[in-house]
Amino acid sequence: MLLSIIEQQYFRLYGILVVLALSACATIVATTSTASPPELPPATTPTRSPGQQVDKTSKVWQIVPTDDLQHYSASISTQIQEISIPQAKRDSTVLKAQYTFGLTRSVDSTLIHGSIEQFSTQAGSTIGSETSSPVFPMAFTGFSANHEIHLNEPSDSSPCTTLQTALSVIPRSVFLAPLQVAVGTTWQDSTSFTVCSGSLTVKILDIKSYTLIGETEINGNSALSIEQKERAFSTGEGSQDQHRISMSGETQGTAHLTIDRVTGVLLELIANRSGKLSIQVSGRARQFLQTSTEIIRRVN
Repeated sequence: MLLSIIEQQYFRLYGILVVLALSACATIVATTSTASPPELPPATTPTRSPGQQVDKTSKVWQIVPTDDLQHYSASISTQIQEISIPQAKRDSTVLKAQYTFGLTRSVDSTLIHGSIEQFSTQAGSTIGSETSSPVFPMAFTGFSANHEIHLNEPSDSSPCTTLQTALSVIPRSVFLAPLQVAVGTTWQDSTSFTVCSGSLTVKILDIKSYTLIGETEINGNSALSIEQKERAFSTGEGSQDQHRISMSGETQGTAHLTIDRVTGVLLELIANRSGKLSIQVSGRARQFLQTSTEIIRRVN
């Protein structure tokens, strides 16, 4: 009986960690790195929208930010497999959200405001789904300064509820493009997340590198095409139901971003990621493999 309970805990914990790692339910601290990130392994070419052509002619573009509200739809689908035992279990999670937000950029800070209109998470029977049902739409405000993003949480909310998970989807769409870019421009940044599942605290370091590929068009909008490589490292420990839990993992992936040619607003992000996670509960360790696809699109 204890073994079956622990196995259930492994899979449920892993499923929760996958959802939270992809949309951190905490303050997100983003730090621009001047040093080169660790060498990334070879990656497949990021997927673009069907029919999207890219002009790689050498050009230079000046980005003029806008504070207009932008409406987005996001979906993250993840497949999970235990790989440490024969006849390993499989499960999946799907996160979906619709939200609106605007950015007001100044020299040393950026104001963020908007609302989450719809949010849902679905999971297989092994992982199970969240039981809380917050009321949407939910308005929010925040700011970005000194390479940190802060979003204000409702005063009556408790840590790591569905409400905070929904709110934390926003930073993944806050793309602050350099104010001048050209074909071949490259830059790097790193983002650290602190997420939680009950009493388990997990720290994630996400290192990204970008390359501007050229000019394109999407849904009638003149746009710029960007390829992204990323690598994430996670560690955590805590306790749950009298079990001591620790975890460590590494995820890598590629993404294709399309941004507005004039304003730098994110128009589309399509990302593919894979990674391994080790979870140890009361001295028993298991290994998990995940593959995920994330799609964010502006819909206005």
